[in-house]
Amino acid sequence: MTFNLFNFLSYSHVYAVPVKIYDSPKIVAVEPRLYNPRQDLSAQVGVLPLDAFYKGYTLGVSYTQSYSSAWSWEVANINLSSKSDTALRQDLLTNFQAAPKGYLDYINMFATTSAIYTPIYSKNLLFNDKILYGCFSFLASAGLVSFASGDTAPLLGGGVIFRTYHSPKYSSKFDGRIYAHMGSGKSSDLIMAISYGLSFEFGNHAPWE
Repeated sequence: MTFNLFNFLSYSHVYAVPVKIYDSPKIVAVEPRLYNPRQDLSAQVGVLPLDAFYKGYTLGVSYTQSYSSAWSWEVANINLSSKSDTALRQDLLTNFQAAPKGYLDYINMFATTSAIYTPIYSKNLLFNDKILYGCFSFLASAGLVSFASGDTAPLLGGGVIFRTYHSPKYSSKFDGRIYAHMGSGKSSDLIMAISYGLSFEFGNHAPWE
């Protein structure tokens, strides 16, 4: 009996069937966004908690335009601030007979414009009863801050936005932002702004292409 190497290799190739050919196909379901805002106008209230000598309470408005499901431009975010002194200054005087040096300037107003990137769109079940749609965004901001002394200074910063949609026309958002300003002689070089806002959406809400 003659051994035929060519036939042996041919039969080996025919019967060596890869196991992967029998694997089930993987199915991935991606649900399109239910809410697709084009523009929104928001009213917000917030707090400036970072300064040790006072806390600021803010009232503001913002206007945002969206150009895709991922990118938006917050054209303007303008906030007025009032202040409430903390007990730190009085504690220094009473306990250590020391007073802070210089004028304790506080913020009157700040305004920013921001680029917003939204990579996450969410669908959540609340108490096993109600579905909440929302999104998670990052932003980078530039703007101007005005102090009670009359000084103004540019600022740069960023933050995050958590948004929940209530209907095609209304949503609410929770903002956390931090800015560094270029003013001199202030009690803090950083501004932390935490706010809650209600937004009115307008546009056709058609799905993004």
